[in-house]
Amino acid sequence: MMNVRKKILKWTGITLGALVGLIIAAVVAIYVISTVRLNKTYDVPGTALTIPTDAAAIAEGQRQFSTRGCVDCHGPDGAGKMVVDDALIGTVMASNLTAGPGGIAGQYVAGADWERAIRQGVGADGK
Repeated sequence: MMNVRKKILKWTGITLGALVGLIIAAVVAIYVISTVRLNKTYDVPGTALTIPTDAAAIAEGQRQFSTRGCVDCHGPDGAGKMVVDDALIGTVMASNLTAGPGGIAGQYVAGADWERAIRQGVGADGK
């Protein structure tokens, strides 16, 4: 009877150890794959654009910003805001589109970087 009990405990331990090992391997694999994907860079050439600065173009840009869902993520002033704050998913902050402190507008080349970011979803750093 004692011998059977030892065998059961032995195989239970082996099975649990294998399951823990598989779970650890899966977590490591998911971490590595997601890190590689998040850090992938793209070489997308930007098209130089002339950005209009007249009052009508600025008014149209403000209208599109407020009616196309941009405000939902970037906030009413374009300074960015928290989009997702979930313990399981993570934290996602929308970009600060302003030229002020922490904003990306000062880092972008007029036209090409904005075109690449809006049309292709690729930032100035290629991510």
